[in-house]
Amino acid sequence: YNMDAVLEGIINGARTICGCDRCSFFAVDKEANVLTTTITTSSGEKKILRIPIQSGVAGAVVQSGAAVEVKDAYKDPRFNKNVDKETGYKTRNILAMPVSYEDEIVGVTQLVNKYSGDFTDDDRDTLKAFS
Repeated sequence: YNMDAVLEGIINGARTICGCDRCSFFAVDKEANVLTTTITTSSGEKKILRIPIQSGVAGAVVQSGAAVEVKDAYKDPRFNKNVDKETGYKTRNILAMPVSYEDEIVGVTQLVNKYSGDFTDDDRDTLKAFS
């Protein structure tokens, strides 16, 4: 089986159920001290993105071990605007959740831009189930 396809199916399921525009998974690479994800640039090209493990909302989740909700991305100092610059996308709100395996955080699942309003407790519970 193709692990990337499995991961994409899980991410799309969470995105659809929670009613948001995007969902992404950031993998923790402790040796390189980075978070890795695949993005689609404004030209439609898929690209691997590596950010410092302490950077952005996903980095805050890894550091704290707790879920993070951001209601206004551009007003939150943890938000990494460089990803939006590179993709041509405009992030409004975020719900990010740690993904653990054997009591170690191995990644972060992040929902972006809820279609209607802010993320809810139900969204948090759903994302936790997918994570």
